[in-house]
Amino acid sequence: MISNDRSFRQSRCALALIVLLSPWLGRAQEVTARLAGTVKDQAGAVVPEAALSATHISTGVVTRTTSDASGDYIFLQLAPGTYTLSVEKTGFASSVISGISLNVDQKASVDGLCTRPLVHRFQFSYACAGIMIGRINARC
Repeated sequence: MISNDRSFRQSRCALALIVLLSPWLGRAQEVTARLAGTVKDQAGAVVPEAALSATHISTGVVTRTTSDASGDYIFLQLAPGTYTLSVEKTGFASSVISGISLNVDQKASVDGLCTRPLVHRFQFSYACAGIMIGRINARC
């Protein structure tokens, strides 16, 4: 009888332990993926506060984030699939990377996402007494 009582208590303790740990056991495998990296310009300098968009090709769902002061970005909990990643920042040309494939529980990294400063070209003409004297081409 004492043996049965001890085994009954052990069973209750084991059951209580399983019930208490079950929320954490269910989180062992993610059903999403993560995408992270750093936005840089052509010179290798980080680009803070760049707007990034990850577009799931099959569903068209767009997830957005912004790079931090170090140029780092992260997309948490993306559905598995193929994505197009785009980055935009005022004063810089937009950049797009296509065909990023993410699997369940994958932690992918796309570093060196490069964007370049926009170059504006101007052409100035100047004249004296209605006669064209010259032209200046400028890049800013």
